[in-house]
Amino acid sequence: MPTPDKQLCSLRTAQQVYEREFAHCQRSPEWKAGALRGLRLAAGLAPAASPYASGTAQDDAWGSGSLVGAAEWKWRAERGQLPGQPGWGEQA
Repeated sequence: MPTPDKQLCSLRTAQQVYEREFAHCQRSPEWKAGALRGLRLAAGLAPAASPYASGTAQDDAWGSGSLVGAAEWKWRAERGQLPGQPGWGEQA
């Protein structure tokens, strides 16, 4: 299990990626919340369960955002483009 310092670093990193890539996009708040959850999950933080009822449009949007967030983290990690890595300032 990661130390509290490692968890805080991962949480901040996930938030930085979210702010840069998703916070200002034209998606629903539910999708954006899911994207942040996906980033956090991919960063190794404990996952949060969907706050929406199963089978609703909100839950679908949240789940979709979660998949995209996790994929974004993986893509950036593979290319050294996470905050604190040399490629962070480069355009993706």
